[in-house]
Formats: sequence, structure tokens, C-alpha cells
Amino acid sequence: MRKAFARILVGALLTGGTVIGGAANASAASPCKGFNLYYNSNQKNACIEINGNPDNFDNYYSDGSPAKFIGCAATASTCPGLGQNVKNNAASVANWWTGATGRVYFNSYHKGAYDTFGPQVVGPLVNTYNNNASFSWWLS
Repeated sequence: MRKAFARILVGALLTGGTVIGGAANASAASPCKGFNLYYNSNQKNACIEINGNPDNFDNYYSDGSPAKFIGCAATASTCPGLGQNVKNNAASVANWWTGATGRVYFNSYHKGAYDTFGPQVVGPLVNTYNNNASFSWWLS
């Protein structure tokens, strides 16, 4: 248990993120409850829950359409970023999973600079802020 917590803490410190308490902390109003990208900093406004290992956010869905911010982080009358393409538009992350680490990459096909977020970590995208093109689950 101590070793697992140490990995989470190190992951948070490396990304400038914050360790969070659990999946229950996800906003009840938000459809984004897994590994999420947010349109704005501090996990605000439009969000998308990432599934699979998309190698290019421009053809995220099986029909070849791009990933779009589809939900809002909190109930509000407006939701900046809603409907916008995810590629090169994300500013922050929340990883609500308890046993999975995700990486957001600068380039398509999991190449270039990246930001890594361990389980239960939230924080800003640093190396891929508004320059994010792909995602993969990562094993340490």
C-alpha cells in the first residue's frame, strides 16, 4: 500500500498535478468520470472521457470523426469548449481511475512530448497544453 501511494504521489509531483481522493470526487453533473481531458485549466468547462488508445484525436470515433468535448465539468448555463474538437484544445486532466496511468501526447500516433497522469491525479497539461493529439494507457 505504501509503495502504491508513493507511485501516485511521485506521478502527481512529476506532472504538477494533485492527488485526489477517489472517483466519488468526480462532479455528479459531469459525464466525464474516467480519464478526462478538459477544455480549460483546473478541470473546468467542457470535458471528454477518453476510451481506448486513440492514436489521433482527429479520427477518434469508429466512423472516422474527431473527438469533441461532449460534456460539462459542472452544471452551468454556459460551457466553454462544448462541441469543440479535442485535438490541440485541451488544457487540463483528471484521472479518476484507481489503477491506471494515462499519457497525453503532443503528436499523433503516441509520439513527441507527453504528460503522464497516474491514478487519482488531476492537473494541468504542461508539455501538451493546447497541443495534444493522441493518448495511451501507460504502464510504469
